[in-house]
Amino acid sequence: PDVLDLGPDYLIESNTALCNGDSAVLNTDLNPQIYTFQWYKNDLLISGANQPSLTVSTPGIYRLDARYGSACIISDEVTIEMYPSIYSGADIPTLETCVFGTTVTPLDITINKQFIESQLLIDVDQTELYFYESENDAIDGLTLLRI
Repeated sequence: PDVLDLGPDYLIESNTALCNGDSAVLNTDLNPQIYTFQWYKNDLLISGANQPSLTVSTPGIYRLDARYGSACIISDEVTIEMYPSIYSGADIPTLETCVFGTTVTPLDITINKQFIESQLLIDVDQTELYFYESENDAIDGLTLLRI
């Protein structure tokens, strides 16, 4: 029989975890004319998952049992982790600037920075925050301030 290797784990610790909305293809490279396949997630049978590859997009421990003939089974498993979702910014308060004649009130952008950092589920010391004047500027990548 062949060797079954589903590849390395997708882990946060090794910076290989999946982002929200991403997927990974677990591939056996085994011949489906020789082997039959059954995939499991967290030791539970995945109904209908009986192909040599499996696309995954949720965290868990995925295992494949590949059967050769009636008595020989080879198995491998891979752990899939997901990075926490990045804060979308939907609830960030809009900062306003008041202009009285020729006097402009200073805008303290650190108020938003502190609020955002309190909501993030990631290491803020390794994260750069970007502020934009408008949503369109953000879409166009016109950075107002990076902190």
